[in-house]
Amino acid sequence: MRFSVLGSGSAGNSVVFGTDKQGYWLVDAGLSAKQMCLRLDSIGIELEQIKGIFITHEHKDHVGGLPVLLRKQSIKVYASVMTHEYLVSQFKMEADWGIFEPGQKFKVEHLEIEAIRIPHDATDPVGFIISTEGGKLGVMTDLGYVSESLKNRLKGVNLLYLESNYDIKLLEEDVKRPWSIK
Repeated sequence: MRFSVLGSGSAGNSVVFGTDKQGYWLVDAGLSAKQMCLRLDSIGIELEQIKGIFITHEHKDHVGGLPVLLRKQSIKVYASVMTHEYLVSQFKMEADWGIFEPGQKFKVEHLEIEAIRIPHDATDPVGFIISTEGGKLGVMTDLGYVSESLKNRLKGVNLLYLESNYDIKLLEEDVKRPWSIK
């Protein structure tokens, strides 16, 4: 299995994983569609090889490129019920949706996906544990903190991608975010 970070940070978040034989999958699409395609091309993956996109939450740095990307290529989008509702209402986004409940395990082709609630100030943020015949991948973005429960859920993953940003000045100035996730 290949895994690559296409972007991480306030300018846009997205990772890609998969194989040439079974196809590739994105987690989040926060980069512009143009940047997403350029970065995929740079690692030898074409947009047409992307079979689906798993969305962690609705913040722009995680979904900003999604509307244009979906106009370029029909790709199934997997999101929690509340994240789906938000994206449809805010962006009038039409897509082939795969809707799930956080805490639920579901199958997508050869993948078993476990959507895990994470601490973040979004509508319904999740991280993913993705199981394939080759192993387990954990993708957790924008973590406010790592609970004991989350640590236990992540035991046994072969590759863990943790993404979060920390800027003490920005956190001190942010009056909307609760301290429990700062």
